[in-house]
Amino acid sequence: EAAEAALRECDELLLPRDDDKAHRTLVHGLVKRLLPALESETADAAGGKCVRLAPRAGAAPKRAAQAGAKRQRRDTRAEWPAEAGDNRFLGFTLYKENRDTNDA
Repeated sequence: EAAEAALRECDELLLPRDDDKAHRTLVHGLVKRLLPALESETADAAGGKCVRLAPRAGAAPKRAAQAGAKRQRRDTRAEWPAEAGDNRFLGFTLYKENRDTNDA
């Protein structure tokens, strides 16, 4: 909870340097199990390795997931250009010459 509160104030949190791979693996496992809203990765820092925590994109809170609430999907698609009008599909014809279909 302290890590999640600290991440609300910034985009990421670097844990202290830890050169022991087995210990970092344990930390990653704990973050995955106990803090599902965060993702962890190993980063290079000042001559050693450390664990970086960042908010998981689109992560649902643990309580909402347990309550059976459906996770809402984010629409990350770019808007169609205005000149496309109401057309929501792209049509094209592929012209191939001296090529197998799989190579085209």
